[in-house]
Amino acid sequence: HRSKVGQNAFIGSNSLIIAPITLGDYSYIAGGSVINKNIEEGDLAIARAELRILKGKGKEKLL
Repeated sequence: HRSKVGQNAFIGSNSLIIAPITLGDYSYIAGGSVINKNIEEGDLAIARAELRILKGKGKEKLL
């Protein structure tokens, strides 16, 4: 399975590219993203889970 990265495409740090996909020319992948679909030329892709803070749940799990 091969992925293709276009000219001047940018892949941010700690990103994960799930093959096979194509990143178009001048596409931009935000850092920490998990990419499993093709990104077209000039598009910006941001694929991260939303931060959720569950008050008191950490302490509950540790006790």
